[in-house]
This record gives sequence, C-alpha cells and structure tokens, in this order.
Amino acid sequence: MSQDVFPPPPADQGPAPAAEEPASPASHTPPSPTANPFAVIALVLGIVAILSAFVPLVGAIVALPSGVAAVVLGLVARRRVNELGGGGVAIAGVLTGAVGILIALLWAVVAGLFFTGVESELGEIDDIIDEMAPVDPGDVTGEAAAGTLWTEPLEGEFWFAGMRMELDEAELATDELGQTHLLVHGLVENLTDDTLQSFDVSAFWLDADGTQIEASWESTLEPVPARGTNRGALAFPVSEDLALAGTVLYAGSSAQQQAIVPLDGAGELISGAPYEPDISGSLTAGDTTVVITDAEVRTFGLWGNQLDAGRLYLELTVDLTYDGDHPGGQAIGPDEFRLTAPDGRSTAPSEYPILALDAGSTERGERLAFEIDDPPTGDYSLTYIEWGTDIEASHEFTL
Repeated sequence: MSQDVFPPPPADQGPAPAAEEPASPASHTPPSPTANPFAVIALVLGIVAILSAFVPLVGAIVALPSGVAAVVLGLVARRRVNELGGGGVAIAGVLTGAVGILIALLWAVVAGLFFTGVESELGEIDDIIDEMAPVDPGDVTGEAAAGTLWTEPLEGEFWFAGMRMELDEAELATDELGQTHLLVHGLVENLTDDTLQSFDVSAFWLDADGTQIEASWESTLEPVPARGTNRGALAFPVSEDLALAGTVLYAGSSAQQQAIVPLDGAGELISGAPYEPDISGSLTAGDTTVVITDAEVRTFGLWGNQLDAGRLYLELTVDLTYDGDHPGGQAIGPDEFRLTAPDGRSTAPSEYPILALDAGSTERGERLAFEIDDPPTGDYSLTYIEWGTDIEASHEFTL
C-alpha cells in the first residue's frame, strides 16, 4: 500500500486575517470656524462701528476707531485662518468695520457742511447787526468827538405818545461808514405808568428846505422806566452841507396830533404840551358825591397812544363818596358818567372807575377820562347819574 508522499491539504479554516495596518499618526481635527479670537473681536467691533455710526456727530467718535480696529483685526485673522480658522467671521469683521467707517465719514462730511453753513450765516447776521447798531452818543458827541462836523445848542421841548423830549443840542456827525447824520439830542421822560416806554423812531421826520427825511435806526432812544427819564438822540441821514436854518422836526403823521419843532428857533412851535384847566368842583346825586380834584387835557391817552388829529384827551381825577346806608353799597361804573360838549354832543368815558362804595366810604384819586372829537371852545358839562335811583347832578366848566 502506497503512502502519499505529500501530506493532505489542511482543512478549511476560514479566510485569513487581514494584515494589520501600521498605526497612523495622531488624527488632525479641522479648526472651529469661531475659534479665531481675532475674527470674533473684529466682527464685534464692526457691529459696534455700524450701530454707533448712525448716531449723528457723537457716534463718529466711536465708529471710526471701532471700524479701523475691526478692519485691522479682521485682516490679521485672515492671515491665521489656516491655523485658527474663522475665515468667514474674519471677512464679516472686515466688511462691517469698513461699512461703519464709511457711514461715520459721511456723517462727518454732513456735519462739516452744516457747521460751515451755520458759521457763515452767523457771520452775515453779525454783519447786519453791526450795520444796524445805533450810533453811540458817546462816540459822536462832545467837544472832541471823532467825526463831528459841527454842534449847535437847541431849545424847546415837545410831547408825543406819552413821552416828553427836552432838546439841548443838534450835531452833524459822520460815522465810521462815512454816513452823515443829524443827531438831535435831549432828555426823554416817560409820562405814563408803562414800565418801559419808548419813542417809535418811524414816527419822526425832518423837513429840510422842503425835503422830507425820515429818522433812521441809528437813533439812540432807549426804553424809559415809568415816570423816569433817560437821554437819547434822534438820528437823520443828511448831507454834509445841511444847516439848521429852515429845518423842522416833526413827530407824528398828518393823520395824528403832531408835534412840530423848528430847529432854528424860527417859525411856529407846536409842542403838544398838556395843560391843566381849572375845572375843580363837586356834584352830588342822591347819596353819592363826586369831587373833581385835578384835570389835564393832552394829545395822548392813558398808555401813551397818540390820538388822531382833531381829538383831545380830558383826564379828571376824582374822589367818590357814598353817604347812603344801602347794605350793598353804591356801584360806580361807566354808565354813571357823561360829558356834554358846547355843541350838545354827549361822550361816554374811555377810562373810568369800577368799584362798589360801602356805606359811608370814600375812594380818592380815581381816574375818569374822555376822548373828545373836534373839541369846540366853550362850556362843558360833566353829569353823574346815581345807580339805582337815576338821580342826576351836573358840573359845568369851560375849555
């Protein structure tokens, strides 16, 4: 029996194990997109730059440095993107920073244009104010005042619009702009109870040999306290050859009660001066007595309103006494008084007391005034009608 020279093949033991691969070096993990601190800070600063840039003026102070820092840090982050990642965040930081810078620069340009325009406008306003500034009497009056061509003393006074002006000097002077003015200096008195009363410059004009010249705003007529005084000057633009001869000062238009002052002292002076007629007396109606203590006739009203041509203002100061015993006293008002002119016209008061007199009481120094149209000369009559009884009493006087 023969034996096999070769041994039988081994039984099937399954697939051979796979060859073991050599161990690889440590595995490499890609960097996180937000692991780059430069990129994150750049994005934050870029967002801050955009938001602050929308705040006008002040925002630019924050937006410009924030935007520049965002751009710089974003570019640094881009250089290290292979190492730290965050490329998209870095680009976003650069873009937001650049946008913030552009917006801030735009606001800066707008602000510059605005302030340049404001400065220009303020400069123009200053120039206008300088041109309109009144001539200081201290600069153009006195013995050695610069620009003074001549001075002459003045005499006289006039009343207008609740003010009195006592003239003392006329001066011809040239200002720093080469303009020549006639300055009429004097003392101004406020005759009213108005706290700060002043002349209206536009109411004054000169007649210089037939040429009408209106007063200019170079006039120095400051407001005057109630019952107080202040110095001032009326200024009129004239030529250097002006002379006082034939020059007349007018206060008011032809439609008003005018004051007319010849500056050379020749011609008729219409001063508009008030006068005090003697019309004192008393009248008693029923249990009420009216005593007239003072009277004044003038061309302006209580608060300095200049009356129209042909009208006069009669102001009476009265004491009122009630001797009755009515519990409610005696009412006094406008309906109780009437002024009758020589031609029969009757006028109600324009200023009057409004009060209730208690039994046995007296009110002193009350004002009772009438505006009279075209007042004729002759005998006038003041009538009082007692309220509640209609008893009348009259007092006659001459104007």
